Amino acid sequence: MRPPAFLYGTAWKEDQTRRLTRLAVQTGFRGIDTANQRKHYFEEAVGQALRELWNEGFCTREDLFLQTKFTYTRGQDHRLPYDPHAPLSTQVHQSFESSLRHLHTDTIDAYLLHGPASRNGLTDGDWEVWAAMERLHTEGRVEDSRHKPPSHGIWLPSASRVRRSRPRFVLGGGALTARTGVKSVVSGGAFGLTRTGAHEGHLCPRRCRSSQQGWRSPGARRAQAVQDGTR
Repeated sequence: MRPPAFLYGTAWKEDQTRRLTRLAVQTGFRGIDTANQRKHYFEEAVGQALRELWNEGFCTREDLFLQTKFTYTRGQDHRLPYDPHAPLSTQVHQSFESSLRHLHTDTIDAYLLHGPASRNGLTDGDWEVWAAMERLHTEGRVEDSRHKPPSHGIWLPSASRVRRSRPRFVLGGGALTARTGVKSVVSGGAFGLTRTGAHEGHLCPRRCRSSQQGWRSPGARRAQAVQDGTR
């Protein structure tokens, strides 16, 4: 399924997640972004909302683009979707299976690595996770596999390290920008691969800035304001 121009983000909504996800779909959103990271997302409530809408006949699974993420333990709280002592490849598998149960689906349209393990390039652990995500992609259980780096930007992997599929597009600051072969990742960006090739078009490339400019998404700024007690 081709990604919609806009995805509805479900982070930080807690007990309002189900209601707001329903409202988003009823309003016209056909792309939903979530994560198996209970610290900031309530993925199970997203799935509850979607199942209700499907049962009511408002839409079908095929009408929606579902995107979720694998998150390392450093980004989680105590509510982990996997065994933290298991190998990383096993953690990916366990988190993915948990996401399928939460979202009441057999496949995910886009699966992201929710930031690398280090702020200084990719580690061997990142490559292990990427390989596990590639296997899910090859098995047909994931349409797209992506890697979402931190806000400072990192280098894309070389073709020699990506075994089956080269990164096809860059996500920057929430924007989908079709830039096959881009060498570096912009602020807040993500790179990924897709079975059907690079997606054309973009959402808001002007928001994609280098790390030196220190751009943060509106959502990140709001979250920081809440944390600082200024909002």
